[in-house]
Amino acid sequence: MDMQILLPNIDDINASAALAYDVQNKGRGIMALAAGFKMKFNDQLSAKVGAGYLADAKNTLGRNFAGVAIKKHKATEVNANVNLLLTKGLDFGLYGAYAFLKDWEDYGAGPLPATTARQAVMTRDADNVDKTYVRLNYAF
Repeated sequence: MDMQILLPNIDDINASAALAYDVQNKGRGIMALAAGFKMKFNDQLSAKVGAGYLADAKNTLGRNFAGVAIKKHKATEVNANVNLLLTKGLDFGLYGAYAFLKDWEDYGAGPLPATTARQAVMTRDADNVDKTYVRLNYAF
């Protein structure tokens, strides 16, 4: 699977911010499905597109300490990259990915405005995630 956001990518050498790092997924388990297509246009130019789906394996995650149901996380990613071979062993790439998140909590945004104590512990849904970068790769 060649995902940029949902799962760790082999190109993320120094830092990675994947949504799930292993099959345990903090005790929730993981279901993942991915597909991709790569095409070489000529000897120097190639492109790749991919799509993936990620969800918690457990259907029932229970409730938090305030009795609010914990939702099953789901995410869908679309990604693409274009690589240009500059010379033997040196290539230049443009990468981009976008993940649509469903029922992911944004703990950094704080709780929702509440009218009851139970609503006070509910968190906002996280925003969708995007990732873009340029890579200059030298292989010897």
